[in-house]
Amino acid sequence: MVDEQRRMLDIPASLMKNGKPFHQPLSQAALSALRSLPSYKNKSGLVFENQQHPGQPVESNDWWFERAKKLASVTDFHWHDIRHDGASKLVQRGVSLQKVASLLSHRSLVMAWRYSHLAPEQMHADIELISGIHCTKTAPKLNANIQHTQYKAVTA
Repeated sequence: MVDEQRRMLDIPASLMKNGKPFHQPLSQAALSALRSLPSYKNKSGLVFENQQHPGQPVESNDWWFERAKKLASVTDFHWHDIRHDGASKLVQRGVSLQKVASLLSHRSLVMAWRYSHLAPEQMHADIELISGIHCTKTAPKLNANIQHTQYKAVTA
């Protein structure tokens, strides 16, 4: 499922929770890490080979993840938290919510919206784009008589 030429990880719909195929771009660092794995070097066809049953895929990451948490004295941390951390870092670096939703295979932007508060400076930069189009740097001067007349018309 790793396509080195395209630098993509392709997961078929049958293995995905939402029933849709998933295509994840791979960074150069991810490809280097994959290439360093014994199973990848041996061309076994598996990225992670089951140590107890050679030739079979790993069914779960729990065996090492739970052990690593215990050794590090880490509690209340879950595998899915890594996904949230990655999404948060993308948003903090200016990646659009639409791209974050696509990278995480969210079905809608609503799922990615939870990360929007992490990039307030990006919202300021975006609003500056609008202000450069239609706005002036000084407020218009209003005629006091016009304001008073408009107020009377509304309250009458």
